Amino acid sequence: MSIKKFAIGQEARSKLYVDQEFLKAFADLSGDKNPLHLDPEFAKRTKFRRPIAHGLSYTAIVSRIIGMELPGPGALWVSQQFEFHLPVYVDDEIEIVATVKKISESIKSLDLSIITKNQRGEMVMSGSATVQLLDIDDPSEKSLENEVKRTALVIGGSRGIGASIVERLAKDEFEVAVTYQNSEGELASLANNYKSIVGIKANVADIKTAPIVLNSIISQFGKAPDTVVLCASSPIVNERVMDYDYASFQEHLDVSLRGNHTLLQCLMPSMVENKFGKIIGISSTFSMGEPPEKMAPYIIAKSVLNTYLKCLAIDYGPFGINTNIVAPSMTESAMLVKVPERQIKVAAAKNPLRRLGKPKDVASAVSFLASREADYINGETLVVSGGSFIR
Repeated sequence: MSIKKFAIGQEARSKLYVDQEFLKAFADLSGDKNPLHLDPEFAKRTKFRRPIAHGLSYTAIVSRIIGMELPGPGALWVSQQFEFHLPVYVDDEIEIVATVKKISESIKSLDLSIITKNQRGEMVMSGSATVQLLDIDDPSEKSLENEVKRTALVIGGSRGIGASIVERLAKDEFEVAVTYQNSEGELASLANNYKSIVGIKANVADIKTAPIVLNSIISQFGKAPDTVVLCASSPIVNERVMDYDYASFQEHLDVSLRGNHTLLQCLMPSMVENKFGKIIGISSTFSMGEPPEKMAPYIIAKSVLNTYLKCLAIDYGPFGINTNIVAPSMTESAMLVKVPERQIKVAAAKNPLRRLGKPKDVASAVSFLASREADYINGETLVVSGGSFIR
């Protein structure tokens, strides 16, 4: 139930004719068989001289208004306060008016004023009520999970960890678009096994490619992706920090920040419109703890990506878009080519699981975050390290 359909001053009215049959029905329901309400002879001996209605018998009409009119079906009446000014007699006709006095969008509640008058225009009861608007599952709506084919874009997914992610998402029955630069052969081999995989040659660092990538996906799958995995990275050159010129840092930032940002600027509008999306960045535990030597541009770019994605999680969570990070430790991939063999063996030996990570370990984490089971996970970093990095 949307709270935006209500406005201050909005009213609902209900009239009630009070007869002896009405009073008897309420007495049978409530068990309140006070003769003041039911026995004319008894009532004559009181100051009222004739039977009067139970106060709650006509405040129950407020429940009808709340449940059927304002706000309507699915509303929950959570609190009330009433003051009874004059008695309501048998054969009186009363009108109850509920008016919206306050709207609290953050907690989806309405504060109502309640005024009840008799046929002579006299106020017999006044009060207030607070009503909660519940979120109602609509079984007639198509489930995105069960009815709509999911579509993912993996940036830089033609080899290594990226290729494993692409393959896993294809097994999860996603339609998968993959950007690549120079590894067309590897991607072709992957696409031959899964007809739902499509390659798009693109340099993510070139901001002009963003609309081309989006148009290619729409052309192939008929819609923009609902899931984006940011897996691209510039090649690593092992140097000490001061041996890099600034262009080396800029090269990595052009992919991790500028390129990813430009792509998401093109892709985000459809996610916002659909109120659903998954953004997953592939980072590294190197950017979270003590960094290894001679990898400064790569590590700094991943650190920037981490912060960028956390900002997205905050800004776009209200639109139903989940943004998370997967941070693997040292993983068996092409990146290890430039790492000394001894360093690799030491890392494996020190790991509590006594091995390095495999690309499929990272892909499994991405699969989970991309699934509907992870819909309430947002702004988190899922470390895939075998226990070598424990926060």
